[in-house]
Amino acid sequence: MLRKEGLLRLFNTLKKGNTVYAPVEKEGYYIYSCVEDFSEIAIEFTLPLYPPKEFLLPQHEEILSFNMRGVRATLPNVKQVIFGVRPCDVNAINIMTQFMLSEPPDPYYQARREGTLIVAIQCTQQFENCFCAVFGTYKLSTGYDILLTPSNRGYYVTYGTRAGKRLLEKAGIKPDNKQPTVEFKPTRKQAKFHSKIQELDKYFNSKYWGVAAKDCFSCGGCTIVCPTCQCFDVDDHTNLDMKSGSRIRTWDSCQLKPFTRVAGNIFFRKNREERFRHRYFHKLSWGDNCVGCGRCLTICPTRIDMIEVVLKL
Repeated sequence: MLRKEGLLRLFNTLKKGNTVYAPVEKEGYYIYSCVEDFSEIAIEFTLPLYPPKEFLLPQHEEILSFNMRGVRATLPNVKQVIFGVRPCDVNAINIMTQFMLSEPPDPYYQARREGTLIVAIQCTQQFENCFCAVFGTYKLSTGYDILLTPSNRGYYVTYGTRAGKRLLEKAGIKPDNKQPTVEFKPTRKQAKFHSKIQELDKYFNSKYWGVAAKDCFSCGGCTIVCPTCQCFDVDDHTNLDMKSGSRIRTWDSCQLKPFTRVAGNIFFRKNREERFRHRYFHKLSWGDNCVGCGRCLTICPTRIDMIEVVLKL
């Protein structure tokens, strides 16, 4: 079991040759930030406001450059550690990785994922707005290198990969043979929500989508903080010399009208109701794309609650 001195040893081992990102407190929220010293880390934190997806799929990323001599791919070369990743976010990274590395694999995401170590921290309670119990995403089986589980006496520690095992050995830390089990039960409301999303297709033409969408500003905040949203645009930018430039990949959102524009200046989800409904079906019906982190409710300026919307269909 790790206590403070053990955590410090682990951190110092992780820092060698790696950039370490960890939760820090800023203006009443927790966010991932680059840390140089263990004292900067908020070790007892709730869910960070933004997910760690930005370290694997940056908001703005150059993917190639070009000039009169040719084109060169800009493959990232990173060695980084994301420390303190909650189980829902680890599971979200697993979802993103499965999508981004399906044929044909995205080489930019692949390079970042292969250069990234994940130190997860098990939740022992559900936080405000969380509904991870609905999907069981508070549990972990894959996707982490090292897992820390809090207890009254410190942190149980185990590894999930060979890289994690080697790190513990370098830090002189012996993994625990047993890990405490954590069990979250859905509330009655959450159980009803889970039951209803199993038959969500029946409600595709429900009039309530239009009612619920009236509270939506189409600001795209929900997709920005969603740990599994990976929509992006690709644009070419030419430098002033008109002989060189770069191709940039930038996050986009299905909740923004321009995202649905295709050739001929046609919008295939022109109205807000259609875009609003699309997000729900993409997250809940067309694949396992929601981990129940609740960030969409936390960030929404009008407090649109995904569970409430589904229950009112």
